[in-house]
Amino acid sequence: MATQPTLRRLTIFDAVIRAGSAGAAAQAIGLSQPAVTHALHKLESEAGARLLDRGPGGSQP
Repeated sequence: MATQPTLRRLTIFDAVIRAGSAGAAAQAIGLSQPAVTHALHKLESEAGARLLDRGPGGSQP
């Protein structure tokens, strides 16, 4: 059975999309950038797919 994403990880994913980067999302929701990145990696692992394109200009779905 596949692992279901947590509400926390989905909230972090939403924050990254809205803010445009993990660093900006971290500031907006009061977490460290490594915590946001870790949550995104776990969410992608659960989904079995890459959810964001990351680059120098930020992150995009």
